[in-house]
This record gives sequence, structure tokens and C-alpha cells, in this order.
Amino acid sequence: MTNDNNLKDQINEDRAYITLEGDDGSKHECEIIDVFDFEDKEYVILIKLEENETSEDQENSRLIIMRLIRDGNDSTFQTIEDDDEFEAVMNHIEAFAKAQEEEEYGL
Repeated sequence: MTNDNNLKDQINEDRAYITLEGDDGSKHECEIIDVFDFEDKEYVILIKLEENETSEDQENSRLIIMRLIRDGNDSTFQTIEDDDEFEAVMNHIEAFAKAQEEEEYGL
């Protein structure tokens, strides 16, 4: 993915969709799953909506986590290139998901 992708929101039945453009010019339709703050930055969780990928490709590449930069009414997605930052964000997501699961199931 490129470092900066223009946000193209399409709202459909309370769901938000965007198109990300890769470095090679390929386009990927994605659904916005969540937007959250972590360590004074904003991040977004996306799911790629690819119809022609194999099951293995889908499992390995459907979930995308990116930094969200807002400038007025403009939004830009940015690839998280720093391994430490990406790991910290993933740990935050996993801890949140675990807490939600424990709350839901009374664990």
C-alpha cells in the first residue's frame, strides 16, 4: 500500500467503504470496521472485500490496520511502517478484543 491514500467514503446501510490504491496501482475495496485512538494517534481497522482471492490469501491479507490522519474534512490512511508501533497497536487491539469477549461471556 502507498503511504498516503485518499479517503473515498461510500456509506451504505450504516457501513463505510473506501478504495485503497496500492503502490502498483491496484485498487482494493475495503470496509471500515473501526476507528480508534491509541497513544495520541488515530487508527483504522479495515477488511479487504476481494472476491477473487483464494481462501489462504483471504485469511492472510483481509485485515488491514492503518494510521488515520485527518486534516479538516480530508482524511488520509497511512501505512504503519514502524514495527514497534505496529506491534503496540496490535497488542492494544488484541487486549481490547479479549476484554470485550470476557465482558460478553462473563469470563
